[in-house]
Amino acid sequence: MPKERKIRVSLNAILTSQCFSKSVVNKGLLTFLVEESLKGENPTEHRIAYEVFGKKSDPDKPHNVRIYVHNLRKKLSEYYASEGKNAEVRLDIPKGAYKVTFHTDRRLALLSIANLSAPYILIAGLLLAIIGGTLWVTAPTQPSDNLFLWGNLLRSGHPTKIVLGDHYFFRGESPIGGWGAIRHTYVNSDKDLDELVRKQPGLAPKVKKMSQTFLNQQAPFGLYKVMGILGGGRIPVDMMYASNMSWHTLKGQNVVFIGSFKTQGILKSVSEAIGIDFRIQDYRLMYSTADSVSSYQGNSAKSYPNLDYATLSRFVTDDGRQIISVIGNTDMSNIACLEHICQKDNLEGLERLASDFPNKNFKALFAIRGQDRTGFQTELVRIDPITVSVDEIWP
Repeated sequence: MPKERKIRVSLNAILTSQCFSKSVVNKGLLTFLVEESLKGENPTEHRIAYEVFGKKSDPDKPHNVRIYVHNLRKKLSEYYASEGKNAEVRLDIPKGAYKVTFHTDRRLALLSIANLSAPYILIAGLLLAIIGGTLWVTAPTQPSDNLFLWGNLLRSGHPTKIVLGDHYFFRGESPIGGWGAIRHTYVNSDKDLDELVRKQPGLAPKVKKMSQTFLNQQAPFGLYKVMGILGGGRIPVDMMYASNMSWHTLKGQNVVFIGSFKTQGILKSVSEAIGIDFRIQDYRLMYSTADSVSSYQGNSAKSYPNLDYATLSRFVTDDGRQIISVIGNTDMSNIACLEHICQKDNLEGLERLASDFPNKNFKALFAIRGQDRTGFQTELVRIDPITVSVDEIWP
């Protein structure tokens, strides 16, 4: 059951909604039923008549409680179909009973974190709790054994590691006084910070390394999408942050990386080896094949991008491990790409295009048009084989 605080927040949202604004009876009845249910009580029809409507309990005298509760159920359905459609906690009164049940929409609970106004999300207990529940409780939303990409993970016989790209922060002097967390486009690791201080020695007393890293919207959203296919405890699945990643931690496992070009960590060299390189200086994606180099640049440096690019790569090691990377520059591009490759028709199209490639190893480029997470238009720009030897780029 959701926490009582969240239940009361949900109740208050209903009572103050436009849908219930003129329903004094429904407000009183719902409030009473919720309070009783929170106490673990299942009130009788006669008790409701007395407590809510002030009618003395008379077993021989019929009351209209059933009609009132029936109308309340209809009103709740109306509310959840309109104003309450995005409610994280839903209140329900099952037929034949007067005890309210409370349900948490896991999808909306997760996305509510992703929709925080701050551009980054602290890796904290709240997210970990949701992730932990999602990894092992969520059942697959569609049959996935035969899906390209994801079905291969299920059949590989190897455990799967989902790596979420987290952003590097360091401590520095704040312009308003004191010290604060700082995010800099060109500083994405301890190594980058050391190099910055080496070039500008005067910064040495003004900056410090910190252990905290941050997730942005694409990471929890991506985890939710992938676990919607792989969940249910069918295969061993673990999760880690890119900042904690080493080749040792990836040994003997399938790997699914979800993140931005800036959060790849040790995987950056793998992307570059297969011909995917992102130039932070001008937000330009360089896409290379054996005989060409193409340049792609969206307008992602603006506050509300309407064009960006994302890449998808997939290759198989000699012992059958599946390595998948979904990388974008912005939340928009990564989320749109993930949406696209979690749909059966799109996966079938990718498999047809990759069928002539050795082991179906490929890299693909997507153009995404839209704003925030509304009205995405995702276009497959190109798909090419990965020609480099896998054992040269993956241990």
